[in-house]
Amino acid sequence: MNGAKKWITNGSFADYCCAAVRTGGPGHNGVSALVIPMKVEGVTCRKIENSGVAASGTVKGKDMRSDKHILTSKQASTYIEFDDVKVPVANLIGEENKGFEIIMSSMPRPILFTLK
Repeated sequence: MNGAKKWITNGSFADYCCAAVRTGGPGHNGVSALVIPMKVEGVTCRKIENSGVAASGTVKGKDMRSDKHILTSKQASTYIEFDDVKVPVANLIGEENKGFEIIMSSMPRPILFTLK
């Protein structure tokens, strides 16, 4: 599998991700849903610095000068690259090329890739 996805909240901390992957022809009948291990060869994650990431931060405490929460810097947006990643057939969710319905009913942000 090859592709990339940008602005994944806390992607660098994940062990797995779910993705919509082009495994067949054009249109919705050529998309499969996969569970992809993040700690395998070919998966690269890097932190993206941005001002909006603080909104997804973990509450560390309260700023006593105001009513605002203090956020930790552990949260991060991530850029994920997939370079010739091997995904086991067992990681297919549902049937091959039938993932569109699964994706639209359960994944908030589908990721689309083209397999070589």
